Formats: sequence, C-alpha cells, structure tokens
Amino acid sequence: MDELVPCKTCGSEIAKNAKVCPNCGAKNKTQHRVNATLVSVESHNGYVLCEFEIVNNTSKDIRVSSLLSFDCYVDDYATDLDLGALLDTDKPQLDGAVASGKKMRGVLAFKAPSGWKEIEIHYHPSFWSKAIIFSAIHE
Repeated sequence: MDELVPCKTCGSEIAKNAKVCPNCGAKNKTQHRVNATLVSVESHNGYVLCEFEIVNNTSKDIRVSSLLSFDCYVDDYATDLDLGALLDTDKPQLDGAVASGKKMRGVLAFKAPSGWKEIEIHYHPSFWSKAIIFSAIHE
C-alpha cells in the first residue's frame, strides 16, 4: 500500500506518489522534491563530521556535490569543507548522482574551532530551488 501524505491544498490524505489530489485536483508537490536528512553530527579536533541522507523523489536524476551543493556556517561564520578530515572516516563522501526514486548517504567534514556552539548547513538541491537548512548545537 502506498504511503499517505496530506494534500498541501485541501488536507485530504493522498498517496505519496499520486500526481494530483483526487479531492481537489491540486498537483502533489510531495512527489517532485528532493528530501535531505541530517543523520548525525560528530565533533572532532578541528572539524565537524556531518552525515546526510539524500532522497530523490523527482522524476530526473540529480547530482550532489560536496563543493557546490553545500554552504556551512559555524557560530555564524562561513567555513570551508575539510577534505583531509574525510581520511579519518570509512564512510563515503557525499558526492555523485542519485537516480530518480533512489537514495544516497554520505558524510561531509567542515572546519570548526574547538568550543564551537552551533553549526548551520545549507543544502541546495538545484540552482533554482530553495536551500534546505540544517542546524545542530554542540553541547
């Protein structure tokens, strides 16, 4: 059975993969988006390792680029990827193509000073789409 989601227009329960709502006829925008989840955040000496899962619910393949798709701010200051830190993990880097209906899981490492308080990561699924924003607090 298909997963049900609420129609964004009328609120009726519709199948997640439905093209239109059978009640009001509105397009089902849930079907045509890229979803991203911040799975974990680990603080290390000089960097923060962030694990993501990207789900492509669009009808086309998408490209995920650690260099072009993500912006990061640590305590409101822009920071850079730390490519060398990826050598410390056996998890895959978040780069590549994701076919329609498929998922990708991987990590990114961002430079961060010791004692950082908050990290904010902006993921841009495409040039035209709004950023998906994640934040995490360091205790």
